[in-house]
Amino acid sequence: MKILKDSLKDLQFNDKNSIVLDIETSGVSRINSRIIVASLLDENGQFTQLIANDPEEEIDLLDYLYPYINNKKIITYNGENFDIPFLKSRYIYHKLEPFEEKEQFDLYRYFIKNRLILDNNLFSLKDIENHYSIDRFENFEQDYDIEFYSDFIKNHIGNESNFYLLEDLLLVLLHNKYDVINTRKLLNVVDDIEKEKIIDLENFNNKNRLSFESSKIEDLYIDKDFLKIRLKLKDNINDFFYLNNLYKLEITGEYVHLDISIRQGYLSPNQIGYVHIAEQINEDFSNKKYNLPANIIYIFDGRFNLDNIKLIIKMAFNSFFN
Repeated sequence: MKILKDSLKDLQFNDKNSIVLDIETSGVSRINSRIIVASLLDENGQFTQLIANDPEEEIDLLDYLYPYINNKKIITYNGENFDIPFLKSRYIYHKLEPFEEKEQFDLYRYFIKNRLILDNNLFSLKDIENHYSIDRFENFEQDYDIEFYSDFIKNHIGNESNFYLLEDLLLVLLHNKYDVINTRKLLNVVDDIEKEKIIDLENFNNKNRLSFESSKIEDLYIDKDFLKIRLKLKDNINDFFYLNNLYKLEITGEYVHLDISIRQGYLSPNQIGYVHIAEQINEDFSNKKYNLPANIIYIFDGRFNLDNIKLIIKMAFNSFFN
């Protein structure tokens, strides 16, 4: 087994006991195929790539990998469907103790879950990279990548000038490397999306001994005539229940469950969507896209309008707490 290491300090991330993982396999069968490459990136920016040249070396790869992923948060792109179950099957196949991850974070599933607040429809890793302008250098365009694999080449064929004699394997290694690097870079995109879900409700603090600072939208979906929203609060507060003709608000511990009345109809001659009909006019709402009256606030046209929804949440809180 070959082990390649690199220090990528600019890819450090604030998530202790976490590892970014990607594997390459000889096929999709967990019984008849094997792992040929596995790459890791830890929170300190330490990149490690393991290469199993033949079937016997797969056991060495699995042994080496175990302490890096056991009882860790494993970050992948589509790893919940492929990488992690494939790895566990190979441990079992070789009669090794399989690892137990502390947590999984699959970015593919994250983007699918949040698809209705994003402005893209394609979710392969390459599609997401293109959408967020994240570079991928798959043909050794960078001298840095050539330098990284130079020692590996020398050990295999003894002549660095014959770099591309191992082109097929090198392209697999480089592809695997950028899968890990770009999965890590997408964590920054996740941070930006999560920041967009934060809503400032501090104006409602100290009313009825409530504290809503650092509230975040955890979930939202449409159920018949209601937009259902779950907010997560910074701290647990006393349970409350409020109801009027437009909103229902229930507070339990650290969660706020808010139902907002909505109506379905034509936003334009060719676009059906959902709107909230407010009792008051608020010029802050973004209705210019469909030229709607100021009190008819569109919230969904195939995508949720998060800015409008956050303003409606504040309007609902104002009706209950002011």
